[in-house]
Amino acid sequence: MFFKIGVSGASGQLGRAVVSELLLRGGGHEVVAITRTPQAGSGPAQRRFGDYNRPESLAEAYAGRPPKPLRDVLAAALQPLSA
Repeated sequence: MFFKIGVSGASGQLGRAVVSELLLRGGGHEVVAITRTPQAGSGPAQRRFGDYNRPESLAEAYAGRPPKPLRDVLAAALQPLSA
């Protein structure tokens, strides 16, 4: 099962780590880094502008992301890495 995973706060310390970990684990998931500064990012994740102080920007940032139950996303994203 493949997921489209949007990570808000992706330019912060925790968000950056979450995006990196999701990309490291692979699995074919599409990772979208949502941040106030998408131009500052690097790496293979798609970057989109999103700012909690501008709620309309979040609707645009998450457009095309079908809602998934959190348990399904976490189960897919937190699988142990293969050695």
